[in-house]
Amino acid sequence: MDIEFYCFKCGQHIVIDATGAGQAVNCPKCGQPLTVPQTQPVPSKPTAPAYIPPAISKPIAQKRKVRTGFIVGISAALLLFFLIVALLNSDNNSSSVASSPKPTGMGCS
Repeated sequence: MDIEFYCFKCGQHIVIDATGAGQAVNCPKCGQPLTVPQTQPVPSKPTAPAYIPPAISKPIAQKRKVRTGFIVGISAALLLFFLIVALLNSDNNSSSVASSPKPTGMGCS
């Protein structure tokens, strides 16, 4: 009677004569050292390990806070810049209007 089992590392199906029960063997596919089971186990191919996603370095909510803070900061800086430019332009326009001569009519005095 043969003993059938699977390599726990690579899943290779292995069949060995019952006289080899308890002996140490190497998997013919991957070379993993194995011990032949004493009794005939129910042949079942090992299932693949459950998928474990990689750890997330920073929570998504924290990344959004950083991105939102950056956008708010840039927006505030641009708004301040345009307000200063508008104030400087209005000062230049008001002084040039005050010093310019009054327009005269079309030949009228």
